[in-house]
Amino acid sequence: MIATVSYFIGDKAFWGKGITSAVIKRVIKFALSDLTLKKINAGYYENNIGSAKVLEKCGFSIEGVKRSDIIFDGERINLILVGITEADANR
Repeated sequence: MIATVSYFIGDKAFWGKGITSAVIKRVIKFALSDLTLKKINAGYYENNIGSAKVLEKCGFSIEGVKRSDIIFDGERINLILVGITEADANR
């Protein structure tokens, strides 16, 4: 079984404090151990450096790119698709 994880922290006062990384790591552990999922997917827009760092820190790997997926500030940007498998998390 596979699931997709998503998150949103609207209050910038909480950005860059490691909160999202800590929560995503717990979600990964719960999903792979307790729910016995085999893979977790996520994604981020290419201009969202914070999410890129969080997902990389949590062990996600880039799996693909949806080119020109959304318009942001009048420009089309890519959606970066990432995933982590049970094997990845146990390394």
